[in-house]
Amino acid sequence: MLNYLKWELKDYFNNKYKWFMIIGVVFLLMLVVPIKNPNAISGLIVLAYSIIMLIAMFGAYFAGTKHAVDTFSKKTFLLESMIPVSAKKILLAKYILGVFINLVYIIIIALGVGIILIKGVGLEDTFEFYKAIIEKLNFKTVLTIFTSSVFFLSIVVLGFVGAKAVNPGGKHDKITGFVFAFLLLYFTTYIIAEVMGTNSNIYITNLIYLGISTIVYFITAHLVENKLEIY
Repeated sequence: MLNYLKWELKDYFNNKYKWFMIIGVVFLLMLVVPIKNPNAISGLIVLAYSIIMLIAMFGAYFAGTKHAVDTFSKKTFLLESMIPVSAKKILLAKYILGVFINLVYIIIIALGVGIILIKGVGLEDTFEFYKAIIEKLNFKTVLTIFTSSVFFLSIVVLGFVGAKAVNPGGKHDKITGFVFAFLLLYFTTYIIAEVMGTNSNIYITNLIYLGISTIVYFITAHLVENKLEIY
């Protein structure tokens, strides 16, 4: 599974390296080009920076999920079915990669915010700002971000795989999958809210998220192994 994960990571960054290079160039220009006196060049740089930050904000929660879903549509998935690795391990690798991709976009957001802070208050104060944020981060916050990300990813992947299993070769399987995923997310979050009530404990909530994600993972692995045509 480790080799498969390395292959997936390499493939992802080979496909996205131009995008990351653009981000690096725009962030560098944003850092060195004065923007206090607006002109055409600085305006374009700020516009590009704003677009990148907006995409990164969505990417921090959706990019990993989208990548996991997209892999089921690519021709390379046919090769995956021939790898002597179980569907459960392949699916787990997709989950890990999805969470990692989300983390990459969180880092992009942090770097983007850091650039603005450096231009505004200086490098030393920016360093102190991030130091304070890191010190305030606690286990509960990190756990909640992780479990909610895994929960969302697992539900959406199940939605897509379920739609693909029910209607193999469907032209609108992604749309059907996301609609199904939205309904699953709505009902599961509603049930969690009803069960937990107003006196919800963050650890119990995270445990429920992980429990549901685990159940969904095994259901999805079963569908991949027994229902998808290429298997």
